[in-house]
Amino acid sequence: MQRDLDYRVVIDTTPTLIFSARPDGYVDYVNRACLEYFGASFEDLDGSAWTKFVHPDDLEAHVRRWREAMASGEPAISEARYRTSSGEYRWLLLQTKPLRDDRGEVIRWFGAATDIEHAKRAEETLRNAERDVRTILETIPAIVRTARPDGALDFISQSWIERMGGGGADGCGPMSFMFERVVYDWRGAPLALLSVLPIEPLL
Repeated sequence: MQRDLDYRVVIDTTPTLIFSARPDGYVDYVNRACLEYFGASFEDLDGSAWTKFVHPDDLEAHVRRWREAMASGEPAISEARYRTSSGEYRWLLLQTKPLRDDRGEVIRWFGAATDIEHAKRAEETLRNAERDVRTILETIPAIVRTARPDGALDFISQSWIERMGGGGADGCGPMSFMFERVVYDWRGAPLALLSVLPIEPLL
């Protein structure tokens, strides 16, 4: 009895969002961190009541993934935006695993949720930066291609394709006024090979 109490204290004091559910997916426990994160009572989250905190655009796919896990009995990973105590929506990564009895039957589900909002924003910033760079490369008066350290091409500008008659970068032959530079990452490791061929010959 004391050991069960100790476990409950540990779970309730950890900052990780932890929950459990019955075999049918009915949520029957959330720790204190969950209550504080959502600014909710247990009654606001038990059963299927937690779904009202999920962003409407994510709800259908998120609930479907949860139900698929219940049906298959397999661990599940899902991402969705949840409304927090401040009223804003933030991305959570939810991981659930089943607890089985000696016969292999699922008797409980245990899960943890991690706030990944900062990671999602970083991904979006990176995507925007990559899109901006590609826009620049497509509009400057030069034909450009980039390659990974192994030599595999990963970007060819539209102007390059047009200049080569639609044949891509193959068979372009030597170009005496092409500039090539190796781009390194912050550790000094080769990151990419940038090739630039000015459309107008340099004077």
